[in-house]
Amino acid sequence: MITLYPDLATVEAALASPARAAAKAPTEEVLARCLDGRIHHHVTQANEFPL
Repeated sequence: MITLYPDLATVEAALASPARAAAKAPTEEVLARCLDGRIHHHVTQANEFPL
């Protein structure tokens, strides 16, 4: 049988992984720059706005 989703123990281990913890700060920095307008996301030429 093919399982499409991991079991709960696998998910909990991934959430507690050192790799996830190490990636959290850089990810939050990028999100903060997006939200304060330093990075602009262009949806279309007609509809442009900073995130």
